[in-house]
Amino acid sequence: MFQPTRVRVLLVVLAVAALSGCTTLKGNVPFQYQPSLVSSDKKISRNVGFNIVKDARSEGEIKSTERTIKDVANKVTYKMMEDFKSSNIFQEVNFPPKDSDDIIVNGTIERFSWKVNTNYFAIITYLMYFGVPIEEHVGDVKIVLEIVDKRSGKILGTIDGSGSQRLNYSLYNLSVGETGSELAEAFRQSVKQLKEKILSDITFEN
Repeated sequence: MFQPTRVRVLLVVLAVAALSGCTTLKGNVPFQYQPSLVSSDKKISRNVGFNIVKDARSEGEIKSTERTIKDVANKVTYKMMEDFKSSNIFQEVNFPPKDSDDIIVNGTIERFSWKVNTNYFAIITYLMYFGVPIEEHVGDVKIVLEIVDKRSGKILGTIDGSGSQRLNYSLYNLSVGETGSELAEAFRQSVKQLKEKILSDITFEN
């Protein structure tokens, strides 16, 4: 016959196992955000081509996404190109670059991670049943772009864009929304910064 303490331990173990099963990153979610508008109506009369960005993340950050997202560099590049294209900043946006492009964009992913911080205290003490948050989901992104004049080979500038999103979940709203939306929002913020810095910080040669 089970003793009360053993029953409690078993319940906690089952609760943790159930929660971990609900919080696996969905690999398509980070790339489904709606591109944001920029604060400037400035347009750049150049054709731009994106090269595949370099993945320079730490080993730990790579592990945070590798189970569910394959080819992160390719997917980040394509979504970023799609975001730039929808904002109509440039005359034409291509991936991969075309011979007709005036500007080449090289990039580096410095951060692109999603993690779950579990509040085990709330689970062990049963406070989770009173609405105390049991998980914090964290999305974190930093991308660096190098803007190059194709004709001269001159680097016109290097810019970076960062984004971060933290959301707390209780037992009662854990299943609400798409798992991994925090990474999507951080990615959206990062690319918005990149677009705005291109418009404000980069001078294009005549």
